[in-house]
Amino acid sequence: MRVFINNLKKGDSFRDIFFYWLPELISSAILISLPPMIDAYLVSGLNSNTTYGALGMAVNFIHFLVKLSEAIPVAAMAVIGRYNGSQDFEECGRYIFPTIFASLIIGVLQFILIFVGAGLLFSWLGVPQKMMIVGIPFLKLKSFGALLTFIAMALIGFMRAVKNTRIPMVLSLVGVVIYTFFDFTLVNGNLGFASYGLQGPAIATVIQYFVVIAISLGYIFYTPEYKKYFVNLRFLFFDMKRV
Repeated sequence: MRVFINNLKKGDSFRDIFFYWLPELISSAILISLPPMIDAYLVSGLNSNTTYGALGMAVNFIHFLVKLSEAIPVAAMAVIGRYNGSQDFEECGRYIFPTIFASLIIGVLQFILIFVGAGLLFSWLGVPQKMMIVGIPFLKLKSFGALLTFIAMALIGFMRAVKNTRIPMVLSLVGVVIYTFFDFTLVNGNLGFASYGLQGPAIATVIQYFVVIAISLGYIFYTPEYKKYFVNLRFLFFDMKRV
């Protein structure tokens, strides 16, 4: 029992673990729950059963893409976290671009497959022709947003691996605020913006993740506490063994 208690005292305390977990809980709730609810509310205002049905048919597949975007970063977190725990900070930095590159490969593949096969996917799901006409352009543009999501998740995964969960939470909040604003303005054409209907949520996703990627890159490479991970930037780009 004494050995067990002593082992509990090693590493991070339960309090530290809780405060790593809480921002992650908030981030997940924001990213996973809010956008579909906002989309459903705004698209319902178009008063079109066809458009609302097309959104509903696409939502589950879009959710799958979001979860798929987390696969590579989660695997990389285990590796990066191990080196961070042993204070081999330069080795941590060596994995950021291979993580981004691997995520980008999967993101590009899904984008190409959906762009080419969106019609086949809707046909396989048994979607009526009227819904397909509305839903196919939406799903194609949304898949480009998913491609950006893959890159953003790789950057956020690096921050999480080095025990920084607060900034990903802030990025999630900023991203959802941006998404909500453009969703609100573009679906129904509010505040002087043109009305794009079902395309509005897809455009909002693209804008959201462009901003998240830009902020993430700026934070990682220009925050003083992260300089220890990138002492020598030359080795970061072409280390294919880590991909």
